[in-house]
Amino acid sequence: MTDLRQQIAQKEDELARLKDRIKKQDAGQKIVIGGLVLSIARENPKIAECLLGEINSRVTRKEDLKRIETMLDDLKQRC
Repeated sequence: MTDLRQQIAQKEDELARLKDRIKKQDAGQKIVIGGLVLSIARENPKIAECLLGEINSRVTRKEDLKRIETMLDDLKQRC
């Protein structure tokens, strides 16, 4: 019985590590795509305007808005 419990514990640890890898991969993908979108928006006023519209309608948490405040100011200057 102990052997089975140990195997379960090992599998649970393995599962937790795999879930962590998925989270890291997802975060990395978001960073790359976000950087790409910002780069395009900084070069294209129409894209900047569209991105600002999406941010204004979808980002509602004060903490998030505070975090991106300088980026928003930068995009507003490019419209």
